[in-house]
Amino acid sequence: MTESGEQLKNDKLISEISRIEAEVFNDAWSEKSLRETFSYEYNHFLVIDGYGKLYKSVENAEKPVSGYIIYSLVCDEAELLRIAVTKELRGRGFGKKLMSAFVEELRGKAESIFLEVRAGNAPAIGLYEGTGFEKVGTRRNYYASPVEDAILMKKNLTKRETV
Repeated sequence: MTESGEQLKNDKLISEISRIEAEVFNDAWSEKSLRETFSYEYNHFLVIDGYGKLYKSVENAEKPVSGYIIYSLVCDEAELLRIAVTKELRGRGFGKKLMSAFVEELRGKAESIFLEVRAGNAPAIGLYEGTGFEKVGTRRNYYASPVEDAILMKKNLTKRETV
């Protein structure tokens, strides 16, 4: 379900992710930033279309990309870099489906997954806790626009655990 930056040669994907970035984030990554991110083989992604189907390429998607996860995997540690679902499809389980697929994709490849989330982003914190992440720390004044703390979260992966 994932594709490395080395394999990523898909302008349509970059465009789709960039479109969602601009819709969802105050600090949206530009197409240039996305291309740079995916130029490193340790960065990966998952995308979901409007029907809730997961893909590693938008070429086979039946509808435009409606959400994505961007993550890095270095040795036995993964970090969730970005997750987004279009505003019109929030609350329909797309984020949970992406997170579940993300965790399953990393099972056997990583021992742990880390992420940072705005302290005031209760829906995201609920999503992460619902997929087994635990709060492990705080970074004071980590985010700008507005200034806000980051909650550090971690999930340990084991073979017997289910999402």
